[in-house]
Amino acid sequence: MDLSSGGVVPPTKPSFPCQICGFICTTKSAFTNHTGSNKCKENVLRRQRGLDHSAPVEASATDYSSSLLNQAAIPDAILQKAQDLQRLSSKLSILPAHQAYFLLRTCICVPKMNYLLRASPTWLCGDELDQFDSVGKSALEAVTNVKMDGLTWAQASLPVSSGGLGIRRVAELATPAYLASVYATSSVVSDITTATECYDLVHQLWQTASGAELPAENVRRSQKVWDAALVKKTCEVIVNTFANDVTHCARLLAVAQPESGNG
Repeated sequence: MDLSSGGVVPPTKPSFPCQICGFICTTKSAFTNHTGSNKCKENVLRRQRGLDHSAPVEASATDYSSSLLNQAAIPDAILQKAQDLQRLSSKLSILPAHQAYFLLRTCICVPKMNYLLRASPTWLCGDELDQFDSVGKSALEAVTNVKMDGLTWAQASLPVSSGGLGIRRVAELATPAYLASVYATSSVVSDITTATECYDLVHQLWQTASGAELPAENVRRSQKVWDAALVKKTCEVIVNTFANDVTHCARLLAVAQPESGNG
């Protein structure tokens, strides 16, 4: 508008861009209600699947850290968890060994990663998962005062019911956790968006690691079902390694029996 003719510039309409999905809200109340809503999640899913080609709002990786749908933030999130584990496990030395082990297994190691493993494709970040497992292994070695080589660590990272110490490797849990979560929430996701995902890669990774066929569809929402095949494969590898050592085989099979913890 020509100001010389006495025109008035209309006031600029306020806007509140969502830092997660880029949606522009016109009022603060709308922005508050939008963030984290189904609409926000749908926008992120559509952009990830290439259905929304609009320019995203400029934001740093830390701005997206609250949204695990953003794959670029996942490696940093895993490394942050590793740092947290290192900090917490460094305090375990002030406790008796049994109490330290109990806290490591049930509180400050894998339990701190469960949500991340189930809510995002962490299986794409193998190096970062290995770093987390390295910290967990060092913490367990410090608590037990035992140096663990490859096979010792492989057995220690099995579930207690399979003869291990229950300090699971997140690199092994990544695919079972994600697949179980995907199938458990598939009906909800289909209500939010009509787009479809291709899970061929994660299925292939799981099958390669387990050497098994995909579970029946009616049990695919169970993480235990996916995990059991990987645990079985690991147990077979350990037993086969000591196939010529009767003592080792007997010990490995004995600690995996349900009665082995009775005292």
